[in-house]
Amino acid sequence: MNAVKKLSTLLLALTAALCLTAAASAAEKLPYADVTEKNWLYDAVSFVTEEDLMDGLTETAFGPSRNLTRQMLAEALYRLAGFPETAAENPFTDVADNAAYKDAVVWAYGAGVVNGLTETTFGPDASIERQDIAAMLARFLDAALSGEEGLDAFKDAAAVRGYAKGALSWAVANGLIQGNPDGTVNPRGNATRAQAAAILQRFAPMTGDREPTQTGLQRSAERAIAKQQYQTAADCFRKMEEAGFIGGSELGQRLFDTAYAASQTEAYTVCVELLEEAADLENAAAVNELGGCYLTGRGVKKDEEKALELYKKAAEMESPSALYNVGVCYAYGYGAEADEAAAFQWFQKAAEAGSPSGMFAAGSWYAEGKGVKADEEQARAWLEKYAASGNSIWSEQAQAILEELEAA
Repeated sequence: MNAVKKLSTLLLALTAALCLTAAASAAEKLPYADVTEKNWLYDAVSFVTEEDLMDGLTETAFGPSRNLTRQMLAEALYRLAGFPETAAENPFTDVADNAAYKDAVVWAYGAGVVNGLTETTFGPDASIERQDIAAMLARFLDAALSGEEGLDAFKDAAAVRGYAKGALSWAVANGLIQGNPDGTVNPRGNATRAQAAAILQRFAPMTGDREPTQTGLQRSAERAIAKQQYQTAADCFRKMEEAGFIGGSELGQRLFDTAYAASQTEAYTVCVELLEEAADLENAAAVNELGGCYLTGRGVKKDEEKALELYKKAAEMESPSALYNVGVCYAYGYGAEADEAAAFQWFQKAAEAGSPSGMFAAGSWYAEGKGVKADEEQARAWLEKYAASGNSIWSEQAQAILEELEAA
């Protein structure tokens, strides 16, 4: 049986589900080419970026001189509020249900933070005037507005619209919006994104300590993962556990999932750190994958004995993948002397525990008589179970062996 004979080499290519990998992360710096440390706005943009209040226009451009839009400010305040839940319906025809900012606009409208341009239009992409920023910030805090006296010193005080006079006076008095060197406050001027970042940096401390919400922390974590800020995401999950939103086992799973995300962008160091933390929380998948890190030397110093130790620990925690990986170690001689009989026993355990790779390995070794007496009936049974598992890694090889068994 030619296909079966070829398995001596093939089966030693049965690699463990090796480590979720990633490149060592350096200290996070602003990713924007249009904001440098020499710019006056650097600290403000750093603040809104770190606090996840504003996104860049692209991954590498913040767009500091671009006008702030109504939806951008609604989104920033929504995040500052902790992504609160809202039961309000969307009244605006120009805010699509699948728009990224839809929840923010609906919340802001429902909370009385912002009004529509009309009863049915919001104008999400319309530039926002400085006086309207003051009005939204004042409504956000439900601030007590004392009057218009704070505007008397400005040459263009008469240009302030009636609805915004108290709010703009309050904003000026609290240093949120500052006058210009020419003695104007420019109430109807459009604010740039850089100016908005500076205003939000001044405003955030006024909002006080807000209790985190599960939805807010979850969304912040998801956004951090999308930005490849994996430790930031992990911090959100830790806060969820501290607040009682999730238990320790769930935290372990969230950390493992974050480690997996880190592996997709090759962040080796942070990946291992998160796996170790998840492993301490008795997450079997993390213990298993940490074994892969030690086996390959990615993110840690290569240590085959340590890898086998971790695989066995995860196997004791009933991880089917770990059972298979222990078999691979004995098949290769990783961390222990090569032992075909022992390898087969672990493959058999993995197959019985539901591991598709274990099913293929057990069936293949039964077909070849490797580590166990050849048994075509057992080989066929396990290979058919593998085919039914839906796993496609070894599908061609499994089919070839089944055909040869049928022809024998």
